[in-house]
Amino acid sequence: MNILIATDANIQRAGVCMFVLQWTRELKKIDNSHDIVIYFRKTTIDESVKEEFINLGIKIVTGDLPQNGTSISLKNRTKVKADVTNILNEKKFDIMHVNSSAVGFTSVVLTAGKKFNVPMRISHSHGKNIGNGIKNIYLYFLKKYNMTIATSYAGCSSDAGIYLFGKDISSNPKWHFIPNTIDTEKFKFNKKDREIYRSKLNLAEDDILLGATGMLIELKNHIYLLEIVSKLIKEFRNFKLLILGEGEQRDTLEAFIKKNSLDEFVFLPGNSNEIPQWLSAMDFYLMPSFTEGLPLGAVEAQTNGLPCILSDRIPHDVDLCRDVIHLPINVDTSIWINEIKCLEKKNNDEREKSYKIINEKGFGICKTKDYIKWLYEL
Repeated sequence: MNILIATDANIQRAGVCMFVLQWTRELKKIDNSHDIVIYFRKTTIDESVKEEFINLGIKIVTGDLPQNGTSISLKNRTKVKADVTNILNEKKFDIMHVNSSAVGFTSVVLTAGKKFNVPMRISHSHGKNIGNGIKNIYLYFLKKYNMTIATSYAGCSSDAGIYLFGKDISSNPKWHFIPNTIDTEKFKFNKKDREIYRSKLNLAEDDILLGATGMLIELKNHIYLLEIVSKLIKEFRNFKLLILGEGEQRDTLEAFIKKNSLDEFVFLPGNSNEIPQWLSAMDFYLMPSFTEGLPLGAVEAQTNGLPCILSDRIPHDVDLCRDVIHLPINVDTSIWINEIKCLEKKNNDEREKSYKIINEKGFGICKTKDYIKWLYEL
């Protein structure tokens, strides 16, 4: 079976790319003879991730288009159309799986798939309220058009589905809720890792490590966390903040850190292949994003047993454990600060059991094969 997966993401150890990597890894386990091509609209940021795809026998094609936004400019639209057309000219594809909430990108790819008579054309939403560079009225009709040319719809959350397919999507027979699953064994709490990785930051026993993961981009709103810490430490000097990830906001964040003398309180180590270990070192997980589909980072944090404070813009579909609360981000940081001060650390035994809850809720990697067979009708 020939399968074309298309996404407007970068090749990096985050977000949609990680979903696609895990999805294709499990797809190959079902039948290693599947011929898979993946089109990334953007570029390669992490060569090690690209290597993982290649080692699975997957062909990678990159559009090398701009990093910012999901612009539907004529230039970008023409480039995506040409790239996808070149791929479709190579062989007959059985499945086209578009992983994007960018309406313009999705439209261009699905239209090409229909033109080349790809029988199964899937539109898979991974977010909501994503800027598309096009006006709302046109956006509305483009979404309607996309629904007519897609043969199946999928989404990582109810909000993601509603954004791309409308409020009645849950009752549509073409709809598939596909959770962003993770390897729960990999992300479960580890006491030894906690000791080792806290020592790397020279943390004292009573230091409280707040943590966040994700690209350093405006969407993730990490500056809000820096504002929180800058106020917290005026009263409690034992609070620290670790943000794992890389992106265009690094200079802005570093400037804030320097201006507010936060060097000894905030750590920005960049991208990491050791997210599970760093999660074990944390005490609380924070995500003040302006929007998310169903964030893998929050699932990973809960698997590790971390109490989580998420923004009120993040869907409640991600609330898998009891220790998750949502707070507004369009207000002063005091509401977050007060909540953080009231949080209690979970003991090691509690944290070690959390991964079982994630499995029970259907977010463990063990369920991915079932989701693949359901969506692809295998």
